[in-house]
Amino acid sequence: MDDHEETPGVYACAAGSAAVLVHAYQDESYALANLVELFGCGRFEEEPGGVTVLTLSGREVRRLNAQANAYSFDYEPGLIELCLDIHRFATGGRAGPEPWRFWSVD
Repeated sequence: MDDHEETPGVYACAAGSAAVLVHAYQDESYALANLVELFGCGRFEEEPGGVTVLTLSGREVRRLNAQANAYSFDYEPGLIELCLDIHRFATGGRAGPEPWRFWSVD
């Protein structure tokens, strides 16, 4: 994890262990925890140093993408965009091997 994250949003480690901003939070009330609560994707784990991360497999990332498309009118646009941004990150060649770990900076 990188202590230099300043933009509120969701971060992940890209290939090479550099922290990258995956999704900048919009002015709505949604959180990374909603992915587990609403879509049943991922699990929270505590990393050394006390940082809580959401771990997602490739299957869960694909399911998030499908859920975001299916429920795009039922949830806040920011939450849907978060799901799509995670999918783009995981499938766009910047991510290292799965499972992928995401964390939130408020």
